[in-house]
Amino acid sequence: MFCRTWFKLDDGFQSQSSAHDLCLLNCFRSWFRGLHCQRASVKRDCMIRNLWIGLCVQVVLSSRIAADNISDHAHREFDRGFSGPALKLVINSNKFYWRPRAMLMGTLQAARFQNYSDIVIVIGGSSQDQVYKDGEITVVETTFMSYDLTGLSALWHQRNHPWVRAQAYLYLLDTVTVGVGFPEKFEALSTVNRVGYEEYRAPPIPSSNICLFGHGVVENYKKNFDVILSKQDGLWFEQGHAPRGVRRLDKFASNVTTLKARQEHGDPVDIYKTGYSRRVFWYPDLDLYKYILWDRNGDLVGHIQYMDIIQKSTKDHSFDWKKLLRWIGLP
Repeated sequence: MFCRTWFKLDDGFQSQSSAHDLCLLNCFRSWFRGLHCQRASVKRDCMIRNLWIGLCVQVVLSSRIAADNISDHAHREFDRGFSGPALKLVINSNKFYWRPRAMLMGTLQAARFQNYSDIVIVIGGSSQDQVYKDGEITVVETTFMSYDLTGLSALWHQRNHPWVRAQAYLYLLDTVTVGVGFPEKFEALSTVNRVGYEEYRAPPIPSSNICLFGHGVVENYKKNFDVILSKQDGLWFEQGHAPRGVRRLDKFASNVTTLKARQEHGDPVDIYKTGYSRRVFWYPDLDLYKYILWDRNGDLVGHIQYMDIIQKSTKDHSFDWKKLLRWIGLP
């Protein structure tokens, strides 16, 4: 009956059939369109349902990936062909400051710090430039001397040395001691709380230049710290200025994290037996104690002859070690 009929649902209906055939064709067309719409509706509903399910799955997967990104962020930041320990402890010092170095190393030992292979001691004002090992500790001697910033210059020049290179650095001065919680905090900074490649972390200024920063910050600042600053220049730098064009570390970071502010801790103490008392400041996020000779300078070099902690014994009977360790909270 429909052999002589040609019809096209999309562009309308054309027929050369009889009126009876035309009536049947109209009925068929209505039924077909209804079926087509019903199927389209079902398909549309299925498509919407599938899209909704896919969206939910995508959200869940994205959340899981984001969580992994947060927990493993620092690990992937170093997928730039970079290798090395997660964190190095860089201690900025001077060839005459053997006594503060001895004090700091003594408190590290008393706190049961284990990561001695992750320690880099920079000794400014030395007679020659050299890098060597003293036991597990890396020693960088440099003829350059810029007070608190000497170690930053040395890091740039030795940044690719296998004993110095690391993914991030904790920068300290030698006039610091550690508390019992320091080893645990150092371990956390090496694992679950890693510093990003171009991240800078520090308490609000002034903070005696104690800070953490990623290897990318070193790559960014280049020779910025190859400028000899006076002690007064260094104080201006610590206050946030740029003496002689030397810019602060946070200017070379893409991510800046502010740590808890340091807190004054107890009364001033003559910890180095120089006849001058130093004010004590505690850094809660690191469990460190910094000793500052307020408004004065030079108490450690006036009458002290050079004796390198790395080359000679650090034993000094003028110290009451047990009293000192109890005072800073060590057993």
